[in-house]
Amino acid sequence: YLESCQIISNGDYGVDILKGGNPIIRNCNINRNKSKGARIANKGIGDFDNCDLTENREGAWEIDPECQVKMAG
Repeated sequence: YLESCQIISNGDYGVDILKGGNPIIRNCNINRNKSKGARIANKGIGDFDNCDLTENREGAWEIDPECQVKMAG
């Protein structure tokens, strides 16, 4: 569970959720990362609530088709 975090200027993805991962990420700024703001891959699951994923070099999201992601706010 991550709440009110600043995830900024990473060398790759801001958040990388893989198989077995199922975090709740709430009210976080995920910005200025060198790849996407968030990648969800390999059957990962994630819940993003009221997060800002702007200004990432390659965009906000990379979500594989077999993954489950909830986005609100």
